[in-house]
Amino acid sequence: MKGLADRKIVVTGGASGIGLATVRLLQSEGAAVAIIDRDTESAEAVGVPWVEGDFAESHGWRQAVVNAADLLGGVDGLVNNAAAIAGATAPLAEQNLDDFGATLAMNGAGVLGATQAAADLMTGAGSVVNIASLQGTNASPMLYQYGTAKAAIIHLTKSMALELAPRHIRVNAVAPAMTLTPAVKNGLSPERQAASIAAIPLGYAGEPEDIAGTIGFLLSDLARFITGQLIIADGGLSLTTARPHRGEIA
Repeated sequence: MKGLADRKIVVTGGASGIGLATVRLLQSEGAAVAIIDRDTESAEAVGVPWVEGDFAESHGWRQAVVNAADLLGGVDGLVNNAAAIAGATAPLAEQNLDDFGATLAMNGAGVLGATQAAADLMTGAGSVVNIASLQGTNASPMLYQYGTAKAAIIHLTKSMALELAPRHIRVNAVAPAMTLTPAVKNGLSPERQAASIAAIPLGYAGEPEDIAGTIGFLLSDLARFITGQLIIADGGLSLTTARPHRGEIA
C-alpha cells in the first residue's frame, strides 16, 4: 500500500486477533511496528517491539504510547484496537451502573489518551485508526456497555479528525461486524456463530485479515484525503434487518 514503507506505527491490542493481523500486514508493507498489549507472553511472541498496557488502567495509555514510540524512534500512525468491558452481557434491568461507567472510561479514555500522545509526537502528517463496531451504530440489546463505548469512539473519531486536520493528521474509524478472532471463536457458541453468519449477505464472516486490510488502507497514502470517516466492514450486514439479537440465541 502506497506510503506505508518505513512508517512507524503503534498498534494497541496487537498481540492477537485484528491487532495481530494488522501488525503482520504492516510488516509486509515495510512499516516498523510496535505493539501495546496486556498479554505479555503473546506480545513477546509477535516478534516486534512491545510495551505492556491494559485498558483497565486507561490513564496509563498516554505513557504506553510514548514508550512504544520511543522503541520505534517516533510515530507516524496509531491503531487504537484494544478494548475492554467491565461487566457481563445483560438485559437493561440487570445493567450495573458502575460497570457501565467503567467500560466507557476504559474505552473512551483509552482512545483519547493514546491519540493525545501520538498526536503530540507526530512531527508531520500522520494517521490514526480507531476500531469501533457495528454495535456502536445499531441497536445493541444486551450489549449496552460495549455498544455505547463503541459509539463514543465514533464520536471521538470525528471530533479529533476535525481538530487535527490543520496538522495533516487524519483520524478514521473501522466498524467490523462479527470477526472470527480467537476471542469470538472461543466466546460464542457454534449456534450463535452460525446464526450470525447466516444473516451476512456475503455469506461468510470476516477474518481478522479482512479488517486489517481496511485499517492498512486508512493508514496508507491511498487514503490521504479521507478523515473523520467510519468505514463499516460487515459483509453487508448493516443493510439488512436479519441480524439476530444477543439473547435470542445463546
